[in-house]
Amino acid sequence: MLLIITLPDQANFSASDTRASFLLLNAQGHVLRSGHDVLSDLSNAMLNTVPRTALDIIATVPASRIVFIETPLPRVSSARREALLRYAIEDKLTIDPDTMHVALLGEAQSAAGPAAQPASQPVARYIVAAIDRRWFGAALAWLSAAQLAPRAVYAETERVAAAVNEWAIVLGPDQCYAKRHDGFAYSLDSGGQTLSEPPFALSLALREVAHPPSVLTVYHADAANPANTMLAELASHWQAKLGIPTRMADAVAVTAAQSGHRLLQLSNGNLLTSEFKPRSRGAGWAQSLRPVMWLAAALVSLQLIFSVADVLQLDQQRQKIELEMRQLFQATFPQATTIVDPALQLQRNLDTLKHERGLSQSDDPRLALAQLSELSQLSELSQNAPELVINEITISENFTVLSLNMPSPEALNQLRQKVALMPNASLKINAPQKDNPGQVVITLAATTGTRSATTTATKAGT
Repeated sequence: MLLIITLPDQANFSASDTRASFLLLNAQGHVLRSGHDVLSDLSNAMLNTVPRTALDIIATVPASRIVFIETPLPRVSSARREALLRYAIEDKLTIDPDTMHVALLGEAQSAAGPAAQPASQPVARYIVAAIDRRWFGAALAWLSAAQLAPRAVYAETERVAAAVNEWAIVLGPDQCYAKRHDGFAYSLDSGGQTLSEPPFALSLALREVAHPPSVLTVYHADAANPANTMLAELASHWQAKLGIPTRMADAVAVTAAQSGHRLLQLSNGNLLTSEFKPRSRGAGWAQSLRPVMWLAAALVSLQLIFSVADVLQLDQQRQKIELEMRQLFQATFPQATTIVDPALQLQRNLDTLKHERGLSQSDDPRLALAQLSELSQLSELSQNAPELVINEITISENFTVLSLNMPSPEALNQLRQKVALMPNASLKINAPQKDNPGQVVITLAATTGTRSATTTATKAGT
């Protein structure tokens, strides 16, 4: 269903007192209800009888509240063109343009039709509607407060159509106006309702236009009343005064159903632009999801707070460990004067100490054997005891075997004494081999740090 509300031409709006004319049409365009009522009462009646989702609301603005302006504008995108509207009409208004809401109604057309302005021209003339922003905002707020927010707002002049080279003259009880075929309208004085003389504003407009219309069509609500003799003579009187053919419109052309059908068919001229543009349907979903979005934002904020807290805690632990490493490094190497990276400097100094003492920096057990000081003592032992002859040294992955010939027990006693002087070392003499009773297996085990080596000595039998 279509509900058409005509905004009243008054300065202020009251929810309890202000009345508005309305028209309710069904899907077939038939008038179901019409009248002039307080908006709150109208809203209650509509919402009780018609589902809100099935109600299409359109509002119209009185022609007296709109200033129609014809101005040249460049042929650019619609968004860019709307941004230039306020500046384009600045020199055509006597008041501050910032106080006006402007909307583009369409491209102006000369009397010759659209072909007179080819699209190849960089500049064209457009029709702009200017409305007092404060009044328009108050009217929309008044409608919204009654839960009758319109999805479109048009000028009252859009209720009638005018063909090329034709002007539509509407003589209503509340307002009178003349509309051109391109949508430009002239507000007429109420003297036109006397029907004896054409309105002075109409005569002035016809003299100022470059291409006067070829015909005037007069719309009047009482046109079908045969008792109104003045209407029957109006066309002839006006034609004689204005010098332009004048005719009265059919009664069918001024019915409410026809005007409502025309408003539904409009593709441009909607005054709800810029800051007055209604929210899309998606905005309703966003409004309903707002609590969930707030909850999600709160969870994300908490996660960020906990993450920042973890980072700060880890940073404090890192600083504590670095301080301990610095203190350990300074205690180990008191001669160091500059400490930049204690871990790296400690590793470098440790490698230097190992290199100075002949210790390998590799984990290879074959090289670890050479790092044991006990081997150097064993070498010294072999030099002091010529009887001790090393026949063979076998190095495997995990242990080392030395085959020794010791022709006398004195050499064995001397070896035992030397091993007793070695730190962290022990000497083990195994029982003689059954297959070779003349041999004694001696195992020398020494441990340095985390590395270990096993030495095996063999005593030849005497």
